[in-house]
Amino acid sequence: QNSALAAGGINSTPLTCTEEYDGSSWSSGGNMITGKSSGGRAGTQTAGLGCGGYAGNAPSGPTSSTTEYDGSSWSLHPASLTTGRGALNGCGTQTAAAVFGGQAPYPGPGNATEEFNGSSWTNGGDLNAGRRNYFGAGTQTAALCAGGYDAGAAMNESEEYNGSSWTAGNT
Repeated sequence: QNSALAAGGINSTPLTCTEEYDGSSWSSGGNMITGKSSGGRAGTQTAGLGCGGYAGNAPSGPTSSTTEYDGSSWSLHPASLTTGRGALNGCGTQTAAAVFGGQAPYPGPGNATEEFNGSSWTNGGDLNAGRRNYFGAGTQTAALCAGGYDAGAAMNESEEYNGSSWTAGNT
C-alpha cells in the first residue's frame, strides 16, 4: 500500500507513461520504451517486469517482448515470451515471475502459463480455464488468478498455482 507501479495503457493509442505511488500520491516515472497496453506485470517499483501486451489496438500487435524497470528507466530484456499475447497479468518478482492466460490467438482466451527466472521464459502448467483481463497476484510458486472473461462471458471462478499446476479455488 505504500509502493506501487503502473505502466502503459491506452488512450486511442498505446501509452508509454509510468506512474509511481508512494502511499499518498502518484508521480511520473521513466517512460516505457514502446507504448503497450494490457501487458503482464510483476515485481516492485524498483525492480519491475513487463511482458507481452498490445503495441497497437487489440487485436493488432500482440507482443512477446520483456522489459525491466529499475526505478527510473525501462530496458529491453533479451528473453521473450514463448507466445506473444495481450490481456494477461502476472505475479512474482523480476527474477521469479509468472504470467498466465491472456489472448493468444485473438480473440480466444488462452490458458498457458510461463515462468521467468530472470534470464529466460519456460512453460509452466496450464490454467484449467482460458481467460483474459483477470486479476493475478502472488508469487511464482503461490499464484492466484481470479475473474476475467472467457470467450465472451464474465467469469467468477478463481484458480491457485503451486509452481507446477493450477487447481480450482473459490468462486
